[in-house]
Amino acid sequence: MLKSTAKAVLRNGDLMIIDGASEYRCVVANPVNDAVEALNGREFRRSAMAEALATLRDSDLGAGEEAVSALVKAGLVVEHPEGGRAYFNAEYIGYRLIDAHRRWAPRLWNDNPLIRALRSGGRRDLGIGLMVETFFVVRAAHWTAPSVLAHDLTARQRSALREFFDEEADHSDLMARDFVHVGIEPAKLKAAQATPESTLFNNYFFAMGHQSVAHFAASLIIPEVPEYVLDSSGVKEDSDGKPRDVLDLLEFYNDIPAAALAGFRAHGAIDEGAEHAMMPVLVLAEEGVISAERTRVLASVVAQGIMAYDHFLHGINRRYDGWDGHLVLGPVLGEF
Repeated sequence: MLKSTAKAVLRNGDLMIIDGASEYRCVVANPVNDAVEALNGREFRRSAMAEALATLRDSDLGAGEEAVSALVKAGLVVEHPEGGRAYFNAEYIGYRLIDAHRRWAPRLWNDNPLIRALRSGGRRDLGIGLMVETFFVVRAAHWTAPSVLAHDLTARQRSALREFFDEEADHSDLMARDFVHVGIEPAKLKAAQATPESTLFNNYFFAMGHQSVAHFAASLIIPEVPEYVLDSSGVKEDSDGKPRDVLDLLEFYNDIPAAALAGFRAHGAIDEGAEHAMMPVLVLAEEGVISAERTRVLASVVAQGIMAYDHFLHGINRRYDGWDGHLVLGPVLGEF
């Protein structure tokens, strides 16, 4: 991790992070001047910047170890444009990929017709559709395990990923039981068929897992790193001061009862408790170093995942817009 050897210094008004052990030169990005960055991402980065700089001011300017660590974890440290490094610390790249997702994903939320409709409210049909298709995606998540675990993994990677897949294996059942509160019997839900876009979204994770454990770690950023969605009025927090997420939109704006979302919220709480959002960083850190070329490939994995999720949401919008309450049933084994 950079913090063990890094130094923080002020140079020409810029905060520079230098890792003397490998002559690693970094400069803190300026999120305020990033015109394409969405509001929630910019606020997150500005807050992290303020906290880290406050830590730096309170410490010895020549060391600033806590500040370096905070800046790296927030994705605010970026490689110096004149650095010309061929390899990077793999853990650092994990944080950079998460930050890229936080900056790129809000464009999806702003442009996707399903999210726009849910922000406007009164779309119970689309809300149920999002629940149904999310159930299908979660149910299929552990099917990726064999391809991922077949790679040559470190002991820490194998242990963490086995635990991850074990925790995800029962989450679909946790969700299914509460669908009765929106008029869907769990048995009928389990016999139904996902949209083609949902299936392709699942296949994205299988394809990444088949290529390498680093590809899979980058793909996990899409479902495991939380994103918060502003509603149409621009309100960002609920009455408890917690960021408003998609489940809040369904419950408070689209007539989905809280009881129907209990399993989904439990799934999220388990993920949060197990720190699944940090799984990509943990897995990538075990790689040691990653080349600049491979870093570009992993950034492409994140971008492809965001696009795959966008298609997933479009598929829901097409199938469930004006939904009549009937699920699309899958083929019966004896019929083919």
